[in-house]
Amino acid sequence: MGKALKSPPVYFTVAQLRFNPILQLGEYLPAIQEAFRRARYSDFLEHPTQVIKITQNDGKTEPEVDVKLRFSFGNAERTHSFLLDESSLTLQSTDYGTFEGFSETFLAGLVLLDEIVKLEFVERVGVRYLDYVTPLAGDDLGSYLHREALGSTLRLEGDTQYSYCETRLTEGDVTLLSRAVTRVGGLSFPADLTPFGLEPLDRFKLQPEKLHATLDNDAFIERRESYAADTVRKRLETLHAVVSKAFHSLVTPYAKDVWEREL
Repeated sequence: MGKALKSPPVYFTVAQLRFNPILQLGEYLPAIQEAFRRARYSDFLEHPTQVIKITQNDGKTEPEVDVKLRFSFGNAERTHSFLLDESSLTLQSTDYGTFEGFSETFLAGLVLLDEIVKLEFVERVGVRYLDYVTPLAGDDLGSYLHREALGSTLRLEGDTQYSYCETRLTEGDVTLLSRAVTRVGGLSFPADLTPFGLEPLDRFKLQPEKLHATLDNDAFIERRESYAADTVRKRLETLHAVVSKAFHSLVTPYAKDVWEREL
């Protein structure tokens, strides 16, 4: 999997657990908020989300709008935030550090939640990593990423404005969606990810708008099993190994040498 880099390109990470639905989540919310506040996640916000459901009424198909609430518990530094809804807990971070630290933070949040609501089973465990790949002055993306990640970018003439490559594969129980997006612009997030109240690190936020690539590796295990923190820890380790292998297969030795320096 390779050793940890001094200046890794990862700018956003996600870990998520989907569990048995808790329809009375609102009744537990004061206790949950207090537990996360005491754990130094005191930036509490509510995020109403509209969900459109299709229903059958007298043989007619009708759309029905339902409003669901999602709650976020962020730290004062705006680098980590837990997101909670009636069937999942998610940790988002813009200051990853190490897998060990990130996974233990997520597991600590699960322990806080389980002590209050008593989780029964797990449906899905997932992790997702976004990496910002931008060449140093005088370099090009072909020096940082293998050509498979760049699609036809290296074969066509002209200035690349946008390119998208996606691969879906399975490895044992793990499903991996590996995407590489090449575009002109600044730091951005996929349409299905919202960094609730979080701030990117300065070394990413201050990047100029230019041609760069975003690596988006999304791995998950879908399997119903009894909830146990140790089981979740093992699933996270398995998922991290798959994502790490994908990352190291896409980037070049030269790129890793650059990220090994203090940037």
